Amino acid sequence: MDKVTHTLSGALVTLALLTLFVGCGTVRETAGSDDARHAPAMVRRTTPLSAIAQPLSNHTDLSLRMAVEANYGDKTLPVKGNLRMRRGECIQMAFTALGMIEVARVEMTPGAVWIIDRLNKQYAKVSYAELPLIGSSYVNFSLVESLLWNELFIPGQKNVATQLDKFVIEPTGTQLLIQPKDQKSLACRFWADADITRLQKTRLQFGNFISDWSYSGYQLVGDTRYPSLLNASAEAGGKKVSARLTFTGITLDNKDWTTRTNLANYTQITATELLSKLSKIIP
Repeated sequence: MDKVTHTLSGALVTLALLTLFVGCGTVRETAGSDDARHAPAMVRRTTPLSAIAQPLSNHTDLSLRMAVEANYGDKTLPVKGNLRMRRGECIQMAFTALGMIEVARVEMTPGAVWIIDRLNKQYAKVSYAELPLIGSSYVNFSLVESLLWNELFIPGQKNVATQLDKFVIEPTGTQLLIQPKDQKSLACRFWADADITRLQKTRLQFGNFISDWSYSGYQLVGDTRYPSLLNASAEAGGKKVSARLTFTGITLDNKDWTTRTNLANYTQITATELLSKLSKIIP
């Protein structure tokens, strides 16, 4: 893909997983301060993780408005839209131009990813295995869903709330580092506050690829809290793409939306073609 296409796909798919951005070379992981001397004196290494494992587990739908600022190289692309999720079924991101015209959607289901050009009635379908980062079965709908629902996860596993004994907890600075005991080729780490009431950061690493997701600005939503600010980034081979997402209008269990766009009158084209066309719509 050329730089324009990369920039646009940054806005469209960075929110989903930042997996369309792949470089070469070696990136060494830096986990931040790991000096246990600065950890709280009364850290409980066996503190239960239930508060952050699946904080919205009693809810099926999550809807919010989002403002995205994606950055790739010297390119910055601001875009607004809506994010709607139905647990286990669909993640739908609708992007607007001029603040009112919906120009594109990204819809993720357990089976595939659809990128949809709403103006020109065209779409592209991409399987998770085709996303350039992987070819790994660990990157799938369930993993993306956990990232956006602000949950713990173990790549390739389901029902993490019943598998909390598979995590280890260690003090790191003023936070706690949480990670699965058995790390696979796609490794993941989580950082939480010392009392394990908020998930503050998630890191994915696959070979020389590192993706960080930082959560902050928690707001009261229903019977729990959800972050109003998400900073996501991906880096490999000296190349980096990042996105700052601000969420407003966060609501739970709103089922007044259709999980899949009717594509009966749409034409299927390749993802590269579609993103190139959309780059001319969203400056």
